[in-house]
This record gives sequence, C-alpha cells and structure tokens, in this order.
Amino acid sequence: MKTGLLPWQQASFEKWLARSGYFPPALLIHGPSGTGKVSFAMHLARALLCESAHGKPCGECPACHWFEAEHHPDIRVLDPNQPADDDHQAKGNGQILVDDIRSLQDFLALSSHRLGKRLVLLLHAETLNLSAANALLKSLEEPTPATHFILVTHVPGRLPATVRSRCQSLLLPGPRREEALQWLVEQSIDRPETFLDLSGGSPLDALHLSRMDVGSRVSWLKALSDPHVSLTRLSAMTSKIPVKEWVDWLHKWVHDLLEQKVTGRIRYHSDLSELSTRISHQAGLYDLLVLESQLKEAKRWLHHPLNERLLAESLLMPFMTMR
Repeated sequence: MKTGLLPWQQASFEKWLARSGYFPPALLIHGPSGTGKVSFAMHLARALLCESAHGKPCGECPACHWFEAEHHPDIRVLDPNQPADDDHQAKGNGQILVDDIRSLQDFLALSSHRLGKRLVLLLHAETLNLSAANALLKSLEEPTPATHFILVTHVPGRLPATVRSRCQSLLLPGPRREEALQWLVEQSIDRPETFLDLSGGSPLDALHLSRMDVGSRVSWLKALSDPHVSLTRLSAMTSKIPVKEWVDWLHKWVHDLLEQKVTGRIRYHSDLSELSTRISHQAGLYDLLVLESQLKEAKRWLHHPLNERLLAESLLMPFMTMR
C-alpha cells in the first residue's frame, strides 16, 4: 500500500509535525473522497512507528523496512475492501464486522514488539456496522497504553456519535483544481480535465476512471440518447459493462441533466455538454427527479445479488421517452 504523501498533503503533514508531539489515542481522518486520505494515514502511521527522532519516516531503521514490506508487527490494518491476510485486514465483504474488531483483542493485549507504539488503522471506517462500532467503542473508552487508533473516512457522519466523540478530528482538504490537474498530467493521463470532472474533482478517482475508460462511457451514453437505438440493443450493450460502472455513469448523467435544466451548467460529463443540453431540454424535471431518486436507491443495493438485466431495463426505460 502506498504511504507517500501527495503534493497537496505536505502542508497538512508539516502542520501536524509542528504539534507538541502528543498523539491522541484515537484520530479520525476525514475529507473529500478520492483525495488520498489513506495515503496520508499510512504515511502518518509510518512516521509514528519510525525509530528515528525526526518525526518523519527515515526509511532506514528496522521499523521503516518492516513497514515498507507490510510486515511490521505493531500495526494492524482493517480494510473491508481488501481480502483477509493473516488477520491484518477485514474479510473484504464491504463492511467492518464485529469479529474483525474482536480479532484485535490479542494484538491489543500484548506488549508491542519494539516497545514503542501500537497502531490500528480502520480504513473506510464508515462501513463499521453497529455491533462492530459498539465493540470498537469499548477499546476507545479504555485505551491500552501506547496504543493508537486511526480511523479514515470520507463520510464521518455515518459513524456513531459515540465513536466520533472519542476521536480527535483531522480534516484533510482536497487539492485545488490546478494542483489536481498538474498531478494528473504527471501521471501521464490524457484529457485530465475530462476525468477530473467525471470524478467530481477527486484526483485519485479521476486516475482510476482514466484507466477504466476506453471509450465505452461516451459510446454508451450516446446510444442511451439516440432515438434509433432500441432498448434491447441498449440492454445488450449495458450487459458488457460492470454494473457499478454504468450505474455510476447514469447517476452522474442524470445529475448533469438536472443541473443543466436548472442552472445551465453540468458537472460530470463535461465532454458531452452539447448532448446533455439537448436531452435536458427534452426531459421533464419531475421525471429526472424520480429517476435520480431511483438511482440513489439502486446504488445502495449494488453489493447485494441482483438481476442485472432487470435492473438495466428498469433504469434505462425512462430514457426511451427523453430522446
């Protein structure tokens, strides 16, 4: 896992280093999605475990070498989006479960290997279910000496207030648009403006989208807006695209149509502005609002087993009357 700071995080890290040296038992790192909070948290963890006295990872001590190899004995990482690995991570089922929190008890009960700090990182902390949050609360209320929890989330409001109240908050701002574009250019991304818009201004999401997009998004949305393309043909095209991708495209497309209708601007699919202008004029405001609500509901169920063909037809059908 990458631990280096991103360019727009340097100031936040330097500000953190300027503190008195106290590190709270629990720290909640939050900020916009896709802006590198996990990288920041991992870099901070590496700095805390580093055995030098500089406050920054030295890259030379045994702790830094172990961290780089992902074998440091004094850190545990729970990530619901990654497969389990020797009890270092959650089970990859999209949630942090109570058993994941309970699995930390042996780790918390032992002395640290290097007689220093012990760290627990909870990535995507908003996925803690209620039982897991209650189990975590017990550890936060009675912290073990020299043990620190770092929680990372882009939606802190989804965490129970009891958990949030026991954490010190650290808001990480996202980059300015110019910073994000410069970074994307350095990653050799074609059309960085297009993908930054599509991501809603999140550079890491933009990088991910650029690697996935091979023209299918544009061709699919054009087919969706073409009165000569039948629902059967559109459904066939849709079946070749991962459901999470096309639902996200469609949700952002509907948002663009609504924004175009109300403000005359669009936010996401900036490379299809002319098409969105035409469709927004033909679509009814009420119909778009209903469809936007349906898409929000659909996205909540995407991690459950679905009949993808029926889902596609139900969400694509309203567009047949908008073209």
